[in-house]
Amino acid sequence: MLHTISIPPRDTAQPPEPDSAGGRLRRTWNFYQPAIAIFLISRILFYLVVFAGKDMLPVIYAITNPVQERYGWGMAAHYRWNALNYLQIATDGYPASITEQDGGNLAFFPLLPLAMRIVGLGSELASAVGGIALVHLASLLAFCMLYWLAMEDTGDAETARRAVFYTALFPLAFFYAVPYTESFFLALSVGFFVAMRRRKWMWAGAAIALASICRLAGVLLGVVMAVELGLLLWRGGLVGRDRLRAALGLGIAPLGMLAYMAYLLWHTGDPLAFQHAQSHWDRETMLPPLTLARGIGYALNPALTNDPHLYMIGAINTVIVFAFTAIVALSWRRTPLAYTLYAALSLCLALVSPLAGPLTMQGTGRYAMVLFPVMIVMASWRSKPVYYALIAITTALYLMLAALFTHAFYIV
Repeated sequence: MLHTISIPPRDTAQPPEPDSAGGRLRRTWNFYQPAIAIFLISRILFYLVVFAGKDMLPVIYAITNPVQERYGWGMAAHYRWNALNYLQIATDGYPASITEQDGGNLAFFPLLPLAMRIVGLGSELASAVGGIALVHLASLLAFCMLYWLAMEDTGDAETARRAVFYTALFPLAFFYAVPYTESFFLALSVGFFVAMRRRKWMWAGAAIALASICRLAGVLLGVVMAVELGLLLWRGGLVGRDRLRAALGLGIAPLGMLAYMAYLLWHTGDPLAFQHAQSHWDRETMLPPLTLARGIGYALNPALTNDPHLYMIGAINTVIVFAFTAIVALSWRRTPLAYTLYAALSLCLALVSPLAGPLTMQGTGRYAMVLFPVMIVMASWRSKPVYYALIAITTALYLMLAALFTHAFYIV
């Protein structure tokens, strides 16, 4: 059973510190071994697909890939679709307006390309290699923090291990191995809840600030923090310096988005250029239930989608989002309020600006897969047949979709 609140009382007992640095390192290693092992398994499977599966599938989209032309197949397998946009931003910066040829790049938030630019020191090759290394490190950190948080929630190592397994071998989890924002955002969102659980308010605010310049959904963590702290204050759980630190944490939270908007105002004259650039990607605004209903309609009528490949991807995304929505709705009574609020708001945001027509649900599964509270709920299911069935299905889909993505099939 999950805890009913996210933040423990002030006097929650902490485990004793080890006597030496070596002892602490051994304890840390032993504790996180399951998460590290799962991370390694996910990467071994991904690279088996990348290299053993080379030339097994045709590259059906005749799109110029400068990474493949300059650095070969292995590098290009990581840089498909949006990953190329992040690399272009890392090396060339943002365009000056949304009317320019690459104006659509303003829709991509800056944390990942900025990190790639810093590690690459302006070199395209170094930025490309650095981007791959960064997402691997972020994924490892995210899986370890998720393991810790699931242990705190459930007190059960098996449940914590399952939560990480479901996350690392999710059908779309190959996005954690390529330069997309998923690994960064997962690490920051889990890190936010870890900081909240440990009452590290300023660290929580810093996680929100970074998450909000990773992707727009990061601002939702600020709503969660405000609600959680408001409830804690109402219950009398914030006093003295703790109250001051909480206020400072809330003050830090919006600084990332404000800094990004200030940069856009200076660079393009439009502080909301990231939103206005969505016009380049043919997105529209809809109520989330209508988006989901439209996606279900296309999933139930394959004849409405001309391309079987696009139908398959749309149907998979629809199943993922529908399943996540159902899990959040059915499990809210036994999950922390913060988890339910975060998951519900994130699903609404993922559905509020769909693509048109048969592409309605494209990308929504990727936005949903970082919702680790759903993984923890699924991991708490005790049925062995359900566990083995989920692992078999998700791993098979992971391998198939990773193969398609690395061969430049349209999967965003």
